[in-house]
Amino acid sequence: MILVTFDVDGTLIESEGLHANKLHKEAFSFGFKSVFGLETSIDEGVKHHGMTDPLIIQAVLEHHKLKVTQDTMKQVQDSMVTHALGAAKEADTGLRALEGTQELLDKLNSAGMIVALTTGNLEPIAWLKMDALGLKPSFSVPLVGGFGSDYWGGDISKGGEDRAQLLRIARKRAGDVAAHFHFGDSPYDISAAELAGATPIGVTTGVFSEKELRDASKDPESLLVLESLRDADAILDFVASKSKNE
Repeated sequence: MILVTFDVDGTLIESEGLHANKLHKEAFSFGFKSVFGLETSIDEGVKHHGMTDPLIIQAVLEHHKLKVTQDTMKQVQDSMVTHALGAAKEADTGLRALEGTQELLDKLNSAGMIVALTTGNLEPIAWLKMDALGLKPSFSVPLVGGFGSDYWGGDISKGGEDRAQLLRIARKRAGDVAAHFHFGDSPYDISAAELAGATPIGVTTGVFSEKELRDASKDPESLLVLESLRDADAILDFVASKSKNE
């Protein structure tokens, strides 16, 4: 089987407006306040694009001179999920699916490929977003993937290695996989895919440029980088053709 995994934020969907990514950001703030009594947000002093949720939690707490342990990490994550589930009706606030996303997911699924998520989002929050934007039915059933809630390495400087572990988890859950492709908008997605033995496909729909994505690759000239996911047929042809050569 061919496994195709997708990052979420900046790859399948984007934040927009005054309430960009409202549910997720408020879940972080709720977690920090519930566990540490800390009034803050992930946008205060932390460059978090491309990081997994656990590493974002760690970065914010370290920014405030607080130490995170396995226990407090779990407590913050549990609080985040509690908040998100309670505010599920707001899951689409400040978010929209990027153009071409649903068509591509549907065509990959119809072609018999396993279509899954591999994202730094905590799993319940990732699926809340997909459900709220009408994308969840376009993923393979049973739902599989690798999520921020699955792994925390504890080293902010090695974000790519954390994401690589999530890709390995997704592949293990998918079962018998002959070829694995991963779409992502951050340099971490590119380096992680290569570390995990998957073929990376970059998209410049997030905050990173084509050059930044290529610079993250061991083989920048061969890396496929797309401006968007709009050309579903061409993407499907690339995946099908390359998988035959692996």
